[in-house]
Amino acid sequence: MKNQGSGQIIFTASIAGLVPSGMLVPYATSKHAIIGLARSLRLEAIDYNIRINIICPGTIDTPMLDNSTPATMDKNMSIDTRGYLTSITGEPISPEKLAVKALEGISKNTELIFYPKKAKEIWRLSRFMPRTLHKLARRAITKLRHQPVSR
Repeated sequence: MKNQGSGQIIFTASIAGLVPSGMLVPYATSKHAIIGLARSLRLEAIDYNIRINIICPGTIDTPMLDNSTPATMDKNMSIDTRGYLTSITGEPISPEKLAVKALEGISKNTELIFYPKKAKEIWRLSRFMPRTLHKLARRAITKLRHQPVSR
């Protein structure tokens, strides 16, 4: 891309890469790393006319939501992943809807592309009212930990 004088790199991350994400620590850590890499690279790539965009969706309706114990979670705890994430970020969105919104953001060279709107609201809350976000997240985790374990 540098040699040809232009290019485009699109990273797929998650809102979990921009805000504290309890119960999803390994997942959130990898998403934070992607965002750090992409944002840093964007600063350098601009000199070579290389565009960098980062897609940061909320909950996407994929089979991962139906796994009661994702690899990123405590093996001794079985939870309703779909219910937990929906309680935090709202109803899951389809990959197709995300693709449409992502393409809109990419065409405008938007650095951080959020969808649905609630994902951007969560990010803003974490930036401007971090204590409020922390309290809401703690409430969701406490509620989750007090649900009966199904085996």
